[in-house]
Amino acid sequence: MKNEEKQIEAESLQRRLAHIGRLSAGIGHNIMTPLSLIMMNADLLTMKVKDNESLLGYLNEIIHQASLISKIAETMMWKVKVEEQSDPTSIQFGDLVQESLNFWMGDMFFKHNLTKDFQVNPHTPTIHGVPNHFTSFIDEWVSSVIERARPLNKGKLGLKADSNDQNQIFIQFEDDLPLPSDEHLKVLESKCAHPQAKSLYPALSRLLSLYPAEMELSVPTGDGLRLRLTWFL
Repeated sequence: MKNEEKQIEAESLQRRLAHIGRLSAGIGHNIMTPLSLIMMNADLLTMKVKDNESLLGYLNEIIHQASLISKIAETMMWKVKVEEQSDPTSIQFGDLVQESLNFWMGDMFFKHNLTKDFQVNPHTPTIHGVPNHFTSFIDEWVSSVIERARPLNKGKLGLKADSNDQNQIFIQFEDDLPLPSDEHLKVLESKCAHPQAKSLYPALSRLLSLYPAEMELSVPTGDGLRLRLTWFL
């Protein structure tokens, strides 16, 4: 019965994420249409005012900002592809982490008040699984960082996808925000076996139930938290 309930819950979550993804993709597509015209006309104007350094500076800034908007729109459309996938596939952790963080650049609070920093090893081995299981976990972690950082108006989130050798891969999350409450730490330290884990950390709990991993929790500095998930291939 528990397995059936988990399956129903996973399917329900998948439908909700797919709906959000389709909405995101539609918005991204609608942004790209006028944006392409803006960038094209800006390029044409650049050729006409190439001898005017003052105007050229303004145009270059317009093109730069338009390029950033274009990247956000592209990752919004990428999001729908990931969230609609229900069949396991070969997942490249590095690409998944990078695209997920790029997606969060659309959140103005995250962009202006948190520093995102991530390292990706291009040779990280792939893992067989469903991409949205991992992106939902990343999304929730980033969202929790934003909520915890809001009162401080600052913060840093670091993510790393890497491989020590050919037999293991890991994702490491680190932030320098105030530590969670003692209750939340106990839930994390229990490797999500704590009765409250499902309600406090639903995405992490769901991810580990689907892909069991070795979990390490540490406090590298006085103010901070590091969570590292390692999968052995």
